[in-house]
Amino acid sequence: MIQTPMVALVSVGLWLMASRLDAQDGKPALLLAWLSRVATFVFMIFYTVLDSIGGSGLGALLLALAFFVAKRAPLGALVLLLVFGWELQMSHTMPHGPIAFAALIAAALWLRRGKPAEA
Repeated sequence: MIQTPMVALVSVGLWLMASRLDAQDGKPALLLAWLSRVATFVFMIFYTVLDSIGGSGLGALLLALAFFVAKRAPLGALVLLLVFGWELQMSHTMPHGPIAFAALIAAALWLRRGKPAEA
C-alpha cells in the first residue's frame, strides 16, 4: 500500500526535474522534457489503476465472505466470487483476467436469481 503514494511522489519529482529545462536549453531538450512529463503522467495513472484491480479482487473475496456469513446467497455463486477475487489477485492478464470476469458475470447472474443459501 505504501507504494501507491510513493509512485505519486516519484511522478511529481520527475515532473519537477523536467520543469528545470527552459528555452535556453533548446527545442529538442524542451520536447524531450514534455515527452517525459506525458510519460510520467500516463505511468502514474496506469500504476494506480492496476493497483486498484488488486483491491477489487480483495473486495470480492470479502463480499463473498459477508454473503456466506449472512447466509444470503447460494454457495455456488459465492464460490464464483471467490474464483473472481483469486484470479484477479493473481493477474489481470490472459488467462486470469478473462476467467475472473467470466466468474464475476456468472456469480452476478446467479445472485440476481435471488436464491439464498441453505441454513
